[in-house]
Amino acid sequence: MSTALPQQASYGVVGRYAVFDEIAAGGMATVHLGKVAGAGGFSRVVAIKRLHPQFAKDAEFAAMFMDEARLAARIHHPNVVQTLDVVTVDAELLLVMEYVHGVPLSALLHAARKAKQRIEPRILAGILAGALEGLHAAHEAKSGLGAPLGVVHRDVSPQNILVGLEGVPRILDFGVAKALGKLHATRDGQLKGKLAYMSPEQVRGGDDVTRQSDVFSASIVLWEALMGERLFDGNNPAELLMQVMNDPIASPRSRFPDLPAALDAVVMKGLSRDRAQRYATAREMALELEAAVELAPAREIGRWVEALAGTALADRSELLERIERAQAGAPEERIRVPGLETSWIQNDPTVDESGGESGVSGTRSVGFPVFQGLSATPSPLPPASYPPHPLAATLPALPASAPPSAKPPASPLQPPAEPPPAARPYRIPVRTAGALDAERTLRERLEAPLRVVALGVVLSVVDVAVRPFTASLPFRPLWIAEILVVAGVLWALARVVLPAPRD
Repeated sequence: MSTALPQQASYGVVGRYAVFDEIAAGGMATVHLGKVAGAGGFSRVVAIKRLHPQFAKDAEFAAMFMDEARLAARIHHPNVVQTLDVVTVDAELLLVMEYVHGVPLSALLHAARKAKQRIEPRILAGILAGALEGLHAAHEAKSGLGAPLGVVHRDVSPQNILVGLEGVPRILDFGVAKALGKLHATRDGQLKGKLAYMSPEQVRGGDDVTRQSDVFSASIVLWEALMGERLFDGNNPAELLMQVMNDPIASPRSRFPDLPAALDAVVMKGLSRDRAQRYATAREMALELEAAVELAPAREIGRWVEALAGTALADRSELLERIERAQAGAPEERIRVPGLETSWIQNDPTVDESGGESGVSGTRSVGFPVFQGLSATPSPLPPASYPPHPLAATLPALPASAPPSAKPPASPLQPPAEPPPAARPYRIPVRTAGALDAERTLRERLEAPLRVVALGVVLSVVDVAVRPFTASLPFRPLWIAEILVVAGVLWALARVVLPAPRD
C-alpha cells in the first residue's frame, strides 16, 4: 500500500551525499540509500555503508573498514560492486558504493526453498560463473605501481553475492579480505569470515590462505544451491569447524542423478580439501562450469530474480521514487537526523552545545542543511574543511576528492536567518527490509483464512438469490456461509496472534 508523502522531508547530508534510511544491516555496519549531486543537475543513487559508531571508535575495526575501501577501489570488474568514495568525518566512517537494484543470493535461495522450487542448474551455473570471474578480478588486482596485491576475499558466501534485476551477479564486502598491502593485520588465532563457508586451510589459520580458499568457499555456495540445504550445519562453532575439516562431502548427483556428470565433477573438484586437487584459480573453475553446463544468459537470470524477489524490488523502487519526490519538493530548512548528529559543520549557528534535541547532556549536535532538489542551481552544502577523524593518525591519507565549495561567511552585522516556524523536521516514512518481510509474511498467513471468509460471503449472496425458488430445500446455503465466515475470522485472528512457524 502506498503512503502519501508529505511536502517536507528530512535526511542527513555528508559532503556531497544525502543519506537516507537504511536498507540493510549487518554486524559491523548498516547500508543506507544515498544520493550524490553534482554540477548541472547531475545526480546518482548510491549505497552508503556506515560503520556502527561503537566500531568506528575502535582502531582495528576502523582499519578493517578502510582496508575494504582501498582494496575494493583497486578492483574494476562488472562482477564486483564498485567503490566510489570514502568519507571520514569525526567519529563516522562511510563507504560509498554503486547502488545495485538486486538482492543477495542468500535471499533468493531462501525464497526458492520456501516455495519448494528446485533451481535450474544453468541459472546457478550462470550466477556462480559470474561471481568467480569477479573473484578472479579481485585476486589479480594490482596496486597503482603495478605490484600484485594478493587479495583473498575470505568471506565468499551467498550473503556476499548480489544478483541484480538485470541478471548480473556481483561480489561485495571485502571487509575481511586478506592482502599483501593491508594495513590492518588479523590478530593471531582470530578467524575471519563465516565458519560454514571457510576452507580447511582458513580454519587452521596461518599464512597459507590463498585464492584457492575463495574457490573452496564458492564451491560450497554452488553445492548448497544445487542441493537446497546447508553443507556444514553444526550446532556450535566447534562442531562446524570439525565438519569443515573432516566430514565427508556427498556428491550432488547422489541425490539428483539427473544433474550433468560434468557439473558434479566441477563441484567436487572445487570442494577438494587437498589444494593440489582443487582449481588453481577462480577463472579456471568458471571456465570448467561453462564447459560443463550451458550458462543461463543474464536476461534469464533477471527473470528468475524478478519471479522470486519482484515484490521486494518493487517496494525498493517505490522508495526510490518517494525519495525523488521528496527532494524535488523539499524546502530549505535545517534539521537534526538521529544517528547522524556529529559536529560536521563548524561555527554553525544552529549548534546546540547543551545537548539540544539529542537529549544527552554535553553532546554536541548539529543541524544539517537539507539536501535540495537537484536543479541547475547548486545546493548549499557543508564546508569543505572537515575536522580530522580521531583515527586519522593511525591511517595513511586517502586521495582527497574534489571538495564542495564552502558557503560564504555570514555578515557579522546580520544575525543568521532562522528557519521558518512551519518548517518542521520530518523523516521519510520508509519501511526497512525487516518491516517489509514481516508485512509480506502476514499477508501470506492471512491469505487462506480470508479466502474462507470470501467463500462464506459468496454463499450468503447465493442464498439470497435462490431463496424464492428453493423453499423446499432441507438446508439453506446461508447456514454454511455463517459457519465459513466465523471459522475464517477465528482462523485469521489465530494467525495474527500466534507466532509464525520457522522454516
